[in-house]
Amino acid sequence: HFVWHIHFVNPSANPLQEHITDTIFYDQVSLTPLQLENTFNTDSCKLDEFIGILIGGGRISAALDSNIKAYIDKTGTHFWETYGMTETASHIALRKIAKDAYFTPQPGVKLSAIDGLLAIEIPEVNLSIQTTDLVHFHNGGFEILGRADDIINSGGLKINPTEIEPLLAETLSDLGIENNFYLGKKRHTKLGECAVLMLEGKSDFNSELLLNILKGKLPKNQAPLEIIFVPKFAFTDTGKVIRKRI
Repeated sequence: HFVWHIHFVNPSANPLQEHITDTIFYDQVSLTPLQLENTFNTDSCKLDEFIGILIGGGRISAALDSNIKAYIDKTGTHFWETYGMTETASHIALRKIAKDAYFTPQPGVKLSAIDGLLAIEIPEVNLSIQTTDLVHFHNGGFEILGRADDIINSGGLKINPTEIEPLLAETLSDLGIENNFYLGKKRHTKLGECAVLMLEGKSDFNSELLLNILKGKLPKNQAPLEIIFVPKFAFTDTGKVIRKRI
């Protein structure tokens, strides 16, 4: 049995800068992707003071994944992406970044799929959960393809924001647009639903031109049909953007 001394701090955008001191040695820290991004952007990144970093509470972007791998090459620090939810009290699966392609469930965790959605069972604690996460299994491991709630059913074509948003991020970055964004959905008279680009901030560029560029860059019929500007996104305590239903 291990005796761990656990330190809890109030949620903040950059907890390492605000709470880490030179008087205590920490083996491990848990961060959200947003907190990790902010840590990388500080002048004194203290991540190499830890043996392992757990990352959970949101999807790791391609840019953040690249920064993590570069930091691993430089320092040898271990980074683990976690999968879990409030109902499971903590993570139930891990993926070692730069080594593992897929999540591996923890001992005692039994996983299955019902209509393509992940089901979790932990018999030891009498826990059974049906999630809305789309899952694909790979030889003992699994990957999450997105949330069924977020799928956009546009004229019978199912658009998965998890697949499209990395392409959106790359195109927007190439155009010098650094606004926070996500791919949302909106009711459409003919299609039932359509994809819309939700952008944080003000409209200070040609929206029609941007939509045409995205149409040429993204898979056929999966580009947003409209841009909706939101003055400021709402986020959860763990840094996940709260997706508005339109």
